[in-house]
Amino acid sequence: MSARPHTVTALRSWLADGEILGPDGAMHAWYDAESGERSFPYPEITGYALTHYAGRAEPTGAELTAAEAATAWLLRRIEAGNLAARDGWESGGVYYFDLAMIANGLLAIADRRSLPAAREGADRLVALMVAEIDRCGQLPALPTGQVTRRTGWSVTGRAHMGKAVQCLLHAAHATPGESRADLDRATAAVVAQTLAEQQPDGRFRTDADDEVTMLHPHLYAVEGLWCHARATGDSRTADAARAGAQWVWRHQLPTGGLPRFVATGRGQGAGDPPEQLDLTAQAVRAAALTGVEPDAAARAADRLVGVVVDRGGSRAALPYQPESTTRHLNAWVTLFAVQALELASGTSVPDWQLLV
Repeated sequence: MSARPHTVTALRSWLADGEILGPDGAMHAWYDAESGERSFPYPEITGYALTHYAGRAEPTGAELTAAEAATAWLLRRIEAGNLAARDGWESGGVYYFDLAMIANGLLAIADRRSLPAAREGADRLVALMVAEIDRCGQLPALPTGQVTRRTGWSVTGRAHMGKAVQCLLHAAHATPGESRADLDRATAAVVAQTLAEQQPDGRFRTDADDEVTMLHPHLYAVEGLWCHARATGDSRTADAARAGAQWVWRHQLPTGGLPRFVATGRGQGAGDPPEQLDLTAQAVRAAALTGVEPDAAARAADRLVGVVVDRGGSRAALPYQPESTTRHLNAWVTLFAVQALELASGTSVPDWQLLV
């Protein structure tokens, strides 16, 4: 327990440091601790970073500088019409989940720093999602008509899109009067599609074939429904979020961490899943937010602290999978872990708009 505040400070320092940030302000997916190379710049994760920076009650100078650069980088992309999930990948394919995380980050930093341009950029992205929902009654992973050869939860799943509720609600709360109607309708549609994926035991179906349940998108569904419950007081979404969080802890590993997936149905031959730290951090957060399994969450928080990688200069980061042979220090694992360890140490629950 005593190591957690120091660890949080070290993780925050790394997230505002040049190792994971590009010179243009983008946050990259990971940093290779052996080669010293950064991966691709990641718009979605840069959006998460803005939510993180906006949530700092007393941001450091480095965090303020990083937030300003990240905001400018995202707004340049939006202004240029570049909504690709990654440059040079999938012929510029767009993912609505990514746009939602970018939009929420821009809304959060607009709130904190009084930046009208950030609000305008977010509104453009939200409008695209609302238009898609109006077309098909739900928010799919990809825009209508976009073709991909990829498979898996990020393209065929529906539950993870529940986290887009956060940015829709965020935009609605900043929109006056009758102008909110479209946003309220869109929010209700995404809540409905998320709840439709939940099974009686609390599990969310994360992929169309339902062979395995991927815990990362499962927890995105939990997070979106928690945001909705906090924003609206809806007991239905609060109960669903709690049931989803409770289900996860049935699968905690002896290490204290959590596995990448849980085999369901036809996926019983999928093999042993690796331990994965992004969803471990998410699970710790979900436990604190929904009030479940405090002892199990404490063991998971200790596991996160135990596998932190020291970067010198009072900085530290977390890998994606602790048993991996690569030494990739991961941006979103580290972002999630900051909030997870804060909550595990008794810090007050963040505003729903500021859940990274």
